[in-house]
Amino acid sequence: MPARSLLPLTALLFLLALAACRGQATPAAQLALPPTWTPTPYQSPTPLPPTATPIPTPAPTDTPIPAPTATPMPKVAIVVERATLRAGPGLEYEQIGAVKQGDEFLLLGRDESGGWWQIRVNQQPMWVMNGEAEARHAEGIAVAADIPPAPASTATPTTAPTPTPLPATRPPAPTNTPVITAPPPPPDACASIGG
Repeated sequence: MPARSLLPLTALLFLLALAACRGQATPAAQLALPPTWTPTPYQSPTPLPPTATPIPTPAPTDTPIPAPTATPMPKVAIVVERATLRAGPGLEYEQIGAVKQGDEFLLLGRDESGGWWQIRVNQQPMWVMNGEAEARHAEGIAVAADIPPAPASTATPTTAPTPTPLPATRPPAPTNTPVITAPPPPPDACASIGG
């Protein structure tokens, strides 16, 4: 490109730059005035009408209910080496089992005399003699309601002996007659020699 054509372009750019950088007049320095205090009227807070402030109600607390004390179950402990179990309260009842010393059973009832305890063994009511067992917590034990009736006597009937009839004639009375017995045979002399 020839230098002549560049000249107008350069001049144009120069003018544009000059216009862009055109200086601005600096304003005259102003003195800074100290700030002045302007009183503002005091506004007292406007009282608000009272509002009902809810008083927090305490959450209901559960009153602790004391745990019920377990009433001890009446029991019977066997105190002899082997105790016999019967179908009812008495020796005349059928023997239906036995238990050993130290075994404990639930106490169900007693007989009227207090000599027998009704206990539960394998979910069945059975009876044990008071002297063979020691009751615990048995103060309120009542007479058992299901006492079986005493068994009927099963003794076999005995027949009265019939007297033996006497013979019509009496046998002769015994006499003291000596009985003669033969002497034993003499020993065989040949028996000792083998022949």
